[in-house]
Amino acid sequence: MKKSGIRAIQNIYIDIVYICLYNIDFVFIFVTSKTNRNRKNNINKSKKFTIMKVTEFTKLSTLAVKPVVEALQQLLADYQIYYSNLRGLHWNVKGKEFFVLHAQFENMYDNAATKIDEIAERILMLDGIPAHNYSEYLKTSNVKELGYVSNGDEGVTHVMETISHFVTAERTILSLASEVGDETTVAMMSDYIKEQEKLLWMLVAYKS
Repeated sequence: MKKSGIRAIQNIYIDIVYICLYNIDFVFIFVTSKTNRNRKNNINKSKKFTIMKVTEFTKLSTLAVKPVVEALQQLLADYQIYYSNLRGLHWNVKGKEFFVLHAQFENMYDNAATKIDEIAERILMLDGIPAHNYSEYLKTSNVKELGYVSNGDEGVTHVMETISHFVTAERTILSLASEVGDETTVAMMSDYIKEQEKLLWMLVAYKS
């Protein structure tokens, strides 16, 4: 075969390769472009989802329930410190009433833990964000940390004073929630108050 013929074939081969590569590049660019477009659509859908509010569906005004959320945040901080105090009382109590109070303080902190979770979830249902760190709780809590307490009578007094504080705070929240039509928070606070008034009655009887 003549050299000119070989060169012509080589040129044809090069052209074919180039065309194939060009087509592949074109397809790749097309697919990439489509993938990016789909990714953008997914991001947009995600953004639309994240800005949805629970109160839009429960028909409560986010602005109207703001005082309720703030009061619940305060109650959450108070309960967290109270819970920590109860753990200390449970661990450290001594004396003739140990077997009674050791078990009762445990029941109380289990009860407090349940309420903490309920309060935090209610804040979320009202489109708030519950605080979760103790550094923030300590800054805002109306319940003060206890030091080492081993005397059962002193521990019971602390519980009574704290529960009395809770009843007052919960009545305020109940009133705030009632004003904005937040029946769920009203019912929640009503249940807490009913339970705690009975507990106070029993503790008064215990101390008498």
